[in-house]
Amino acid sequence: MGRPIRHLKKTFVIFCEGDTEYNYFTGMKNLPNLEITLKPVNMHGGGYKSFLQAIKKESSLNRIATFIIVDGDRANNIKGELKALQELQEYCVRQNDKDCKKPYFLIVDSPNFEYIACLHDSNYSGGDTIQHIKNVFKFENIDSFKGNPNIYSFLNTNSKNHKHMIGQINKRPKLISNRYIRDGMLISISGTDKNWDLIGQRSSNIEEFFDIALNN
Repeated sequence: MGRPIRHLKKTFVIFCEGDTEYNYFTGMKNLPNLEITLKPVNMHGGGYKSFLQAIKKESSLNRIATFIIVDGDRANNIKGELKALQELQEYCVRQNDKDCKKPYFLIVDSPNFEYIACLHDSNYSGGDTIQHIKNVFKFENIDSFKGNPNIYSFLNTNSKNHKHMIGQINKRPKLISNRYIRDGMLISISGTDKNWDLIGQRSSNIEEFFDIALNN
């Protein structure tokens, strides 16, 4: 008898800021051949600098990539936060230059992850996200949506799925876009394109996470 086939797991660390993101990616932990370690970041009072402090403390061992997933609305609405987001992006670039085999992916969802959630729905036409969550998703309020522990399953059933969301965000210009190369289980970032003029506009590069996590 031959040896049993071993299926290697893709191991990722995800830094995220909100309950919606945490619950969504927690739901992905049950997917086969995928191992996710979630690192929630409390941004109250610290903004994007809280992310920078958190990832500086994190070891790069035992993972094939780190994803830093942030909302972009702070950079547009709060004084000083655009500079802090740029500093976070520059830190990721420096780390990728030092060790390209342990890449740091900065993912910016603009304005926020609730917009990304609505894009899962083929019936969403680009209107107010809170109204869509309340009137179409049938949540009493935004807090009950954010706190739903089964949000991944909810957003990937019936007329809703992440593939539809990816198709929609890929129609729009990117605030951040990481150029990466895959060689088996190894991933490296060869460069990062950025367009800070898009701050305040709807944009995301979260498709990079789904491509790396779910595709071979």
